[in-house]
Amino acid sequence: MTALRAGVVLLLAMLSWVSVANADGDRSERAQALFDEAKALRKQGRFEDACPKLRESQSLEPAVGTLLYLADCYEQLGRTGSAYKTFLEAEREAKRTGDDRAALAHESAAELEPRLHTITIRGGARRVRIDGKRLTQAELDKPVAVDPGKHTVEARYRRRDAVVREVEATEPGSTVVVELPSDEDAAPRPAAPPPPSSPPADTGAGLGAQRIAAIPVGILGIAGLAIGTGLAVVAKNTYDDADCDDAEVCTQEGFDARAKAIALANGATASFVVGGTALGLGLVLWFAAPDESGGNTARLRSAPSFGASLSGEW
Repeated sequence: MTALRAGVVLLLAMLSWVSVANADGDRSERAQALFDEAKALRKQGRFEDACPKLRESQSLEPAVGTLLYLADCYEQLGRTGSAYKTFLEAEREAKRTGDDRAALAHESAAELEPRLHTITIRGGARRVRIDGKRLTQAELDKPVAVDPGKHTVEARYRRRDAVVREVEATEPGSTVVVELPSDEDAAPRPAAPPPPSSPPADTGAGLGAQRIAAIPVGILGIAGLAIGTGLAVVAKNTYDDADCDDAEVCTQEGFDARAKAIALANGATASFVVGGTALGLGLVLWFAAPDESGGNTARLRSAPSFGASLSGEW
C-alpha cells in the first residue's frame, strides 16, 4: 500500500498548489492603475481608448466614481443607452453605499432621457436577449434603452426554435417595437436523436491488493473530471447569464455574477487538475500491479533510453 500512500500525498500536494495558483492578485492596485490611465486618455479626448479601461477597472474593483466616469465616457461617444444605464447603476450603488453622488447620477440620467433610443419587446417568449443581454421579466413590454444603431433581438422558447430579429434604432426619443410569436406560433424544434446505448461493462477476477487500491483512486479521478466539467458548465452559464451587454456594461448584479463565474471556473480548474492526477495515479497502480493469478504479468522497469517503460508477458 506504499504506492497508495504516495498517491494520497501527491494529491494533497496538487490541491495545495492549485489553492496558491488561484489566489487573487493585487486587484485594487490594477484597478487604480487602469482608472488613472483612463483619466489621462479622457483628457486627451481619446474616449474610445478610455472606456474599456474604465470597464475593466470597474470589474476589478466596483466604485461609484468609476461608474460615473464610465457613463460620461459613453455619453461622449454618443452611446446614450449605455450611458443612461450606467448612470442609473451609479445611482443605485451610491444609494446602497450612502454616497452623496446619487443625486448627480440621477440628474445625469434624467438629462439623457429625451434623447434615448429604446426597444420594446412584445410576445410570449420564455427568454429574450438584446445584443446578448438577457432582459428581466420587468423589462418585457416596456421601453429598454439601447445605443443608436443596429441591434439583434433573440427569443428562446421551451419547445420551439429560437426567433432572431434584426432591428435598427435611428431616431432619438423614439421606440422600436418588436412583436415576437408566442410559444405556440413558433416553428417546432426537431426531436433530438436517442442517445447511443452503453457497451456492457467488463468484469475480472484475481485483482490483487494493488489493483483493488487503484480502483477507488481511479474513481476519484473520474469524479474530479466530472465535477470539473459540471463546474465549468455552470461557470459558463453563470457568466453568459450575467446582466451585462456586449459592450461589457454590467449592473452590480452582473459584476457579482461574473465574479461568481470566475470562482466556479477556478474550482473547475482545480477539479480537472486533481481528477487528472488521480486518474493517472490509478492507471499506474493498475498496470504496475503484479498478476496474482500467476499468468500474465506487467511491471515498470528501467530502460536505458528514456526513464520507465511498461513491459510484460501476455
